[in-house]
Amino acid sequence: MAYEIDLSGRVALVTGAARGQGAAIVRRLVADGYRVTAGDHLIDELTPTTTEFGDSVLAVELDVTSPEHWQAAVAATVARFGGLNALVNNAGVWAGKRTTTADNFETTWGVNVLAPHLLTHLLAAPLKAAGAPRVVNVVSVQHYKGDIHWDDLQLEKKYTPVLAYRQSKLALTMLT
Repeated sequence: MAYEIDLSGRVALVTGAARGQGAAIVRRLVADGYRVTAGDHLIDELTPTTTEFGDSVLAVELDVTSPEHWQAAVAATVARFGGLNALVNNAGVWAGKRTTTADNFETTWGVNVLAPHLLTHLLAAPLKAAGAPRVVNVVSVQHYKGDIHWDDLQLEKKYTPVLAYRQSKLALTMLT
């Protein structure tokens, strides 16, 4: 038995929407009636072939490692669409070598764990205010093979891309 739910007019913010899975998420949400805020790179991909989206997609600069970008994206979303019903934390990274964010967090940990956690908390009030909020954290089956290195969360002692990625996806799963 299929259920029909009217999602028109709902508003979502999607991180990591430049291509691939994130772009597919945006396309599906818009097709279901959502108005979506996404990174500006996605708009370049959508505009030439999907004019039916019209003004349903708001392009913003959205660096998930920058709280200033989050705040600006939220402000732009609320100003344009009047609220926020859903957050899809899809942005993720698999870093080939150990690097750090501007705030000196190991990049994989910062993008895959800290950014979605902090963004969710930042958006808690607007999400609750809109009613029936939804938060989706996109993880990976790699979390099954992960371990949390409590004595070395930043992996300063022993870094490999796979170790960092698995740890980050396990941590995000635990936070979810």
